[in-house]
This record gives sequence, C-alpha cells and structure tokens, in this order.
Amino acid sequence: MFELAVDIARLLNNWAVPKEQFRSLIYYIAERGNTSNPGLFLQEIAAKALDYQEDIMTIAELEAKGMQKGRQETTIEFAKKFLANGVDRSTVKLSTGLTDEQLDALTRQ
Repeated sequence: MFELAVDIARLLNNWAVPKEQFRSLIYYIAERGNTSNPGLFLQEIAAKALDYQEDIMTIAELEAKGMQKGRQETTIEFAKKFLANGVDRSTVKLSTGLTDEQLDALTRQ
C-alpha cells in the first residue's frame, strides 16, 4: 500500500473531493488496505496531499486509538482464558501487562 500513497495524494491534489467522500475513502483505504501500519500510510498521504492534511491526521489518530483499543480487548480476553484455565495469576500479570486491579475486575465478571 505504501507505494500507492504518492499516487493517492497526487489524485487528491488534482481533483477536489467533497469532505465526506474524502473521509469515507480514507477510512475505507485505512481499514481495508493491505498495510501493516495504516498510521504511517496515512501520514505519507498527508505529507503530499496538502489540502487534506488535517483531515488525514485526524483519521490517523482515530485509527491508532481503535487499534490500541483492539489490542487491549485482545489482552483482556487472553487474560480471562488464562485465569479460567488455571494459569497462575502472577504469570498472567507478567504475560499480559495487566495490573492487579484489572485482574481483580476480570475475576469478578
């Protein structure tokens, strides 16, 4: 996908795209594109698509927050499974990085 960032930016610079269509397009590309780092990909487009920099960076920030939330949810699911299968609490804490308070909350659920 990174090799397409320059082409996408060039197209955005050549044709005025209504904001809502632009946002939908960028969200779709970031979500469905085949890239290991959507944030970096979006930053590459923002560096070259001058009229859209602010919107792209906002989308990149939202994408990063969504990815962080997804990682946290996955970590919590693993911790629940570890605890349910009798893995030692200290091992779960070390493996997941969760705090004692977070683990306590999981065992109360």
